[in-house]
Parts: sequence; C-alpha cells; structure tokens
Amino acid sequence: MACAPHHRPVSVAFVSMADISTPRTAGPETNVLPSTLRYLRESLIRKAEGLDEQSARWSPVASGTSILWLIDHMAFVEDIWFVNRFLGESEIGPFALSDSLPAAIENYRAVGRRVDAIIDDTTDLDTPSRGDVGGDPVSMRWILTHLIGELARHAGHADIIREMIDETTGR
Repeated sequence: MACAPHHRPVSVAFVSMADISTPRTAGPETNVLPSTLRYLRESLIRKAEGLDEQSARWSPVASGTSILWLIDHMAFVEDIWFVNRFLGESEIGPFALSDSLPAAIENYRAVGRRVDAIIDDTTDLDTPSRGDVGGDPVSMRWILTHLIGELARHAGHADIIREMIDETTGR
C-alpha cells in the first residue's frame, strides 16, 4: 500500500552515507560489465542500510514501489534473466514480497552470487540464451547491458525514496 509523500515514516536531519565509487575496471567487457552490475547491485542494497521494516516498506507512489519492493524485484528479475532465460533452467515462479528486509537482502545477495557464477562461467559474451526470451535468443552481452540499465534505473528510484524517508543521500 502506498503512502502520500508527506507521510514519511521518519524525519531526521540531512545525512550523507559514504559513497562507494563506480568501479573503473580495466580490461575487456567480460570484466567491465559484470563489475558494473555488482556495483549497482550493492548500491541498491546500501539504500536499505539502517532502515526499519516500516521505512523499508514505505512507498511515496501509488504503484507501491518501496525500497523493499525494489530489492525483491531486482532479485526476481536477475534470476529470471540469468537462470531462466539465459541458462533455460527452472520455471518462473510468482513475484512475492519478502517477509522482512534482512530476508530480502539475503535473498538478493544469494541471487547475486548465483548470477555472478553464471556470468563468470560464460567466457564469450556472444553466447546465446537457451531459454524463452520472447523471440530470437539474445546474447549474454545483451542481457548484461539490459540488466545494468534496469538496475541503474531502480537504484535511482531507491535514491529518491531513501532521501524522502530520512534525507539520506549517497551511493
């Protein structure tokens, strides 16, 4: 359920979390793209640091988007794209919101470890997907680029929501 923006769960003075720098990974795409995905994943997770359950579930928009929802959503999306669509393994289950913020973070980290292993095992970014992507197969390169864009967009949403919650900023 969404709350109006003026019903923030907490209100505190402006706080800035320590930034983590965008990785300046050298070398080929096989190094740069996974490094960027991991950085953005961690940036999203950091937006939840120090939040209580109420704040993590708070949404300033009618769609219900919250920091908890964003973390669960990205875990779901990474699992779908890398496990189901790239590898062609397992069925897509229904999306469900985690019972708690720590559970959501642990799940996303577990999905991230599995995704990182899949990426590490794929030495050629031209390797085509084996699962259903709704058309012709797509390459690992395309999936990585697509997920980097998706994750960057949602990390930006989390930036705004977190600032609305308690005025905390930073990556």
